[in-house]
Amino acid sequence: MKKILVIGSLLVMIGCTANINYLPTDSKVTYPPTTSTQIFWKEPTEKYHIIGAVTAEGDSAEEVLFEKLKEKAMALGAEGIIIENRETKSSQAYYGVMPIGPPKKFYSIHALLIRFEKPEN
Repeated sequence: MKKILVIGSLLVMIGCTANINYLPTDSKVTYPPTTSTQIFWKEPTEKYHIIGAVTAEGDSAEEVLFEKLKEKAMALGAEGIIIENRETKSSQAYYGVMPIGPPKKFYSIHALLIRFEKPEN
């Protein structure tokens, strides 16, 4: 019984993670941070260029994952985020053949970070 309590406590302490991985289009180019960013579910009509690809993964609520993704995008200078794919997976922890707690959901968001083209004068 003590083992189950210890394992359950460890799972609670390790839970609620969010990992953001970024792959820039050009690692030599950086952009100033932005104060806001737009989320697009399809390609925007305005001209833009891609500054990188990002993957957000974790067992936090999907809303939390989106907020972390937006924070990272703004820090990297993105003016927009084009969502390419979202996935939800479930996982169940076991002690022997006994399930421990409810199934846990894991979320994954794949997106492109963009900056809009400025009109030429």
